[in-house]
Amino acid sequence: MLDLNKMKKMYHISKKLKVLYVEDDLVLQNKSKILFNNFFKRIDVANDGLEALKKYEDYKKTKNLYYDLVITDIKMPNLDGVALVKKIFSINRDQKIIVTSAYSETDDLISFINLGISKFIQKPFTTKQITEVLMDTLLQHVAKDPIDNNYTLDEELIWHKDTKELKFKGDNIKLSYNQIMIMDLLINNPQHTFSSLDIFKLLNNETNGKKEKDFSIDSIKSIIKRLRHKIPYDIIENIYGFGYKLKDKAEPKKIKGEPLITK
Repeated sequence: MLDLNKMKKMYHISKKLKVLYVEDDLVLQNKSKILFNNFFKRIDVANDGLEALKKYEDYKKTKNLYYDLVITDIKMPNLDGVALVKKIFSINRDQKIIVTSAYSETDDLISFINLGISKFIQKPFTTKQITEVLMDTLLQHVAKDPIDNNYTLDEELIWHKDTKELKFKGDNIKLSYNQIMIMDLLINNPQHTFSSLDIFKLLNNETNGKKEKDFSIDSIKSIIKRLRHKIPYDIIENIYGFGYKLKDKAEPKKIKGEPLITK
């Protein structure tokens, strides 16, 4: 359930924002713009990445300001979403960006994550999805209350976004580096399902010129199995044939049919 106080705070912020929205599907673009009008002060639209880049640069020249937020599609003619984000970041590394993606485009999200993008909306999106992502995006950057940087899996199980710590009843659950990366990926993208290959690409992003390791589904399964074992709730769902996602609701683990945790 959405926090009404956070929603009010989010709307207070979003109604002041100027947004660049990039989508090549004109039917979806028009529908989305109507939806976005409920959230933002100004919405400029572009039909592809090249047009978006020109509008982004022209806005800076004429207004001497950057857009408060860029919302972009992935697959587009002339200049795709990844290339557009790279060019925008070369102009303004602090630009806030949200990526919209179809279910079939999940593989592309790792490229954005490696660029520093962590906020995604899966198409076709709803008002609730947009509200959740905007709350997370906007409040995370302006919040003075540290609770805004927390993700509540359960009243006893909290993920701290700033420190990337998972705490149960206030005590830190010790996670490995790979487990932290997986938790951060799933929590930042609760609506998305990530394949074992997606997770492998994230964990083995080439750094310092090192050669990428051979891919192993079993190695990813093993990391996630150990992660699940450390957490007293079932929070990771395995979607058969697709991969892993965050469960809509954390469920207490059971032993012989009885809950391990009672409230």
